[in-house]
Amino acid sequence: MELSAPQLVRARVTHARKGGAVNAFNYGVEFALIPIRREARVAGFWPLFSRNRLSVFAVLDRDHGAGVGDAGEWAQAIARAHGLDEVIDGEVWLLTQPRLFGLVFNPVSFWFMTDAAGRLRAVVAEVNNTFGERRAYCCHRPDHAPIGAADTLHVEKLMVVSPFQSQAGGYEFHFDWRADFVAVRIEFRDEEGGGLLATLAGARTPMRVRSLWAALARSPFGSLRVVALIGWQAFRLRLKGERFRPRQTQRVGEVL
Repeated sequence: MELSAPQLVRARVTHARKGGAVNAFNYGVEFALIPIRREARVAGFWPLFSRNRLSVFAVLDRDHGAGVGDAGEWAQAIARAHGLDEVIDGEVWLLTQPRLFGLVFNPVSFWFMTDAAGRLRAVVAEVNNTFGERRAYCCHRPDHAPIGAADTLHVEKLMVVSPFQSQAGGYEFHFDWRADFVAVRIEFRDEEGGGLLATLAGARTPMRVRSLWAALARSPFGSLRVVALIGWQAFRLRLKGERFRPRQTQRVGEVL
C-alpha cells in the first residue's frame, strides 16, 4: 500500500461506562484517513470523495478547527505551540468521518502528525459535543520522542461531552499507529471514581472507487446513524436512572 495515498478505515468503536449505570456498546463506523500535505492525491476520487468540494463523501475544512481557513494549518499550529515544530516534519493525517450527502456529526477526529521517518510524534484530538462546542487536545510525549502503543498520554478534560458525566477529570490517550492499522484508546477518569473507556480500531486500506461504494452500502445513513445511536444510548441511560448533570462553563484550553 502506498503510504501517502488516501485510505479508508472500517473501524469498530466501543464505549463502556465506569461507575453509575452500567452501559456499553460496540458499533462499526466508516472513517476516512487522508494525507493533508499531499491533498492532491484525493482529487482522483471525485465525485465519490473529495476535500472541500461537493461530493458523495466529503471532508471539509469548515467542519474542523475554528471553522475557517485551512484546518490542517490550524492543527499543525497547535502542535507547534507545544514545541513540536522540529519533529512533525513528515505527513499529517486526518482520521475523520466524512460528510455523506452533505451531513456530518463527528464526535471526535484525530490529526496524526509524523516525522520524516513516518514515526508518530503528535496527535491533535478534536472533540465535538452535542451542544455544538469543540475542543482540541494535543497529545505527545513530554520528551517529544516517537509515540508508541505502550505510551500513556495525559491531558486535562476541558469540555462537557456527555450530560451524564462530570467535566472535572482527565483523559488518558493511547495510540497504536502502524502502516496497515490504527487504534485509539481513550480513558476518562472523573473525580468521583467514574468515567468512560472508548476505543477505535481498524485496518488502514487503500481508498478505491469500489471501497467507497462498499462503505456507502454498509452505512447509507452516515452521520444520521451516529446521531440516532447517541440518542438511543442517552435514552437507555435515562431508563437506568442516570440523571443529567448541570452544564458547566468550558475550561481554558485549545479554544476553537
